[in-house]
Amino acid sequence: FYSYSPQPSLIDHCYFEKYKDVAVVMNGTITNTEFADNSTAVATMDYDSPLMQGNYFHDNSAGISTYYTSSNNPLSISNNTLCNNISGINNRTAAKVYAYNNCWCTNDSAMIAATVFDYWNDFSKGEVKFVPFTQNCALSGDVGIISNSEHINLFSLFPNPATNHLTIQLASPTHETVLEVDSTE
Repeated sequence: FYSYSPQPSLIDHCYFEKYKDVAVVMNGTITNTEFADNSTAVATMDYDSPLMQGNYFHDNSAGISTYYTSSNNPLSISNNTLCNNISGINNRTAAKVYAYNNCWCTNDSAMIAATVFDYWNDFSKGEVKFVPFTQNCALSGDVGIISNSEHINLFSLFPNPATNHLTIQLASPTHETVLEVDSTE
């Protein structure tokens, strides 16, 4: 899925995996979508009011690469989970990027900064503002398979970690599925 269109688009509840170039060229809004093991998950270009929130970026070379952001309509990257990416956010522009309230799967701002490429790596680039970030983005309960006599991969669960939204995807059609959740706080 390599999309370029002058018209704003909405990508919601999708999954992009193993793209060797760019999974999505952003034009509009991306929400509740998972990006796994891509060269670059999302590249932003010259668009009005871009919005990225509620997404899960993991195991990508670059989670988000900004190639253009308007100073009138800055890129909004908020309430996402960015874990285990070589580059969580790579700002290739001179404009600031606002990436507040994201989960980075660590509470160490130095470790987060190590996955952000911006002004502090190249003075010709704009700064990525990532503080404040979400400090508690781990699952609050254990998820396990109680009985799995026929299937090894009964379901997949994402994002992991999660806070208030969790997706369960069954490996195959089934007549009956019982999910027991034991949550501890």
